[in-house]
Amino acid sequence: MDWSTVTAQGIAAAGGGTVVSLAGSGDQWTVLVAGPDGSLTQSVVSATLGRVTSGPFPKDADAATKAANVARTANLQTRADAAAEAATGAVAGSTLSSLTLAGTAATPSWTATVSASGTTSTVRVDGRTGAASVG
Repeated sequence: MDWSTVTAQGIAAAGGGTVVSLAGSGDQWTVLVAGPDGSLTQSVVSATLGRVTSGPFPKDADAATKAANVARTANLQTRADAAAEAATGAVAGSTLSSLTLAGTAATPSWTATVSASGTTSTVRVDGRTGAASVG
């Protein structure tokens, strides 16, 4: 999967910002992007076509969510595409179903759900170092 194309298309559709969530399977991926003010924009990106197929749509976010988005993305060094690669690399033969930015401003982290051989695992990816750990 070319995560850099999927995330770049979501960011372009939003007019800039940082990907804070990926969800989907196969060809269709919902990409949620936080703008500089923490506001959210959602698009659906076709991995096969390498372009947005639906959206962009603004997503409601309250003031606390916007503030958390700004804080987490300010210290984020591992972007969504790299986190997706790290998460699937942590579980042999796995595919990603979701990736969400979590943690705090000081310690942003990604929470990924991956599946391999009928087993679903949660992988945490450090938002600063990119280190992945299962469980």
